[in-house]
Parts: sequence; C-alpha cells; structure tokens
Amino acid sequence: PAAGIDEDPQTGVGAGALAIYSQCFKITDRDIFSIEQGFEMGMPGIIKVLIKRDCIMIGGHATVFGGRNID
Repeated sequence: PAAGIDEDPQTGVGAGALAIYSQCFKITDRDIFSIEQGFEMGMPGIIKVLIKRDCIMIGGHATVFGGRNID
C-alpha cells in the first residue's frame, strides 16, 4: 500500500504455498497450519491450511471490505 499498490489482507494462495514450502524443505513436519495475515493493515484474519498426501485444503473466514467491477 505504501507504493500505491492495493494488497489483499489475507491470501489463501500465499498461505498454501508457505505451508507446502515449509514441508518440502523440511522446515517443519506439520500438516496443519494457522497463518495470521492482515494485522498490520487493520484487517486481521487467520487462514487454516491442512496438507494431506495429494491435496491441500485452505479455509478461513473473510470480510468483504471493498469491491470493483471489471468489464
């Protein structure tokens, strides 16, 4: 935001990638993650990530704080 570029307060793609990266590079052997994002922006949220053998499940709660139409 400081550079004039909008940011998402929470992003499931980033949370899932972080969880997989952490497992692949043996940073952790956990398969359940709670990732906190958006606190510095005043729009806090927690994303839950569950890694199973061949899939990733990402969930959480979101609040709509803006909208935009794209034509």
